[in-house]
Amino acid sequence: MAESSFLQLASSSCWIISWLALSMSLVMLNKLIMSDLNFNYPAFLATSHLVFNTLCTQLLALPTSFLKNDPWTNVDRAAFYKALVPIAVLMNFSIICGNAAYVHLSVALIQMLKALSPVAVYVISCLLGLTEVTGRKCIDVCVISGGVMLSSLGWTEETSMSIILQLSAIIADAVRLAMTQKVLSSCELNVEPLALLHHLAPICSLTGLVLTIGLETPTIPEVLGIWHFGIGSCILSFCLNIAGFSVVKKTSSLTLSICGILKDLILIGLSIAIWHDAVTALQLIGYGLALVGILHYRHHTEQ
Repeated sequence: MAESSFLQLASSSCWIISWLALSMSLVMLNKLIMSDLNFNYPAFLATSHLVFNTLCTQLLALPTSFLKNDPWTNVDRAAFYKALVPIAVLMNFSIICGNAAYVHLSVALIQMLKALSPVAVYVISCLLGLTEVTGRKCIDVCVISGGVMLSSLGWTEETSMSIILQLSAIIADAVRLAMTQKVLSSCELNVEPLALLHHLAPICSLTGLVLTIGLETPTIPEVLGIWHFGIGSCILSFCLNIAGFSVVKKTSSLTLSICGILKDLILIGLSIAIWHDAVTALQLIGYGLALVGILHYRHHTEQ
């Protein structure tokens, strides 16, 4: 029994460490591609990730058995697309807007703005009837929002459009998470991480291709100029998706959220060290206030 618990803890710890390393690496690589290398094609980059994820899951489905007990195979096709298409579209929109924000926003500011994620998830969940409105959580929401407002003061080099794009990405991802929770809880589906990605990635790829053709298409020389970084980014995105799903399955979504806070703190430090982003004491105080609100919110959510 003790050996089994130790192995389970070791497995969970390995997935958590892997998720942290992959997540931070992908953020920094995307920042390098979008900003430092001036590859201003966020939809193309996001779609390349999704197409790569689609190819990987389709190829893995042949020699492996992760689709053997897939509950989606027994779901009516109309219900299948009704459940997954909105989630896929929101996932795509969130990734594209998030990538676009890297062009003008520093990594530090983006991570500070992401502190609004639990606020967005809570508000959307309340609107969809997935959770109840409580005074305690409303206070946490106000504390987090106030902290983020303080942390975003004094940034003069960023454009308002980039901040709007990042906030749009946060809201879209919150709606996606709430809809995913609603679908899975109503159907009581026990979906394997690879199986979920197997179903979502093709739909995301299709919508991404439409957006890429309609909004932006890089030239061949531009793609060749970043191809090795692009392939690395695609590989990281696939590994990150698997690691994220695995962390949630082996631990909980709360654990992933707490790990996300640690990741954001490390990324802010790396942003200051690598890109020499200036961060004032007021911004750090604001972000610290937001973190206190997030931890308090997570504590009551767990209870």
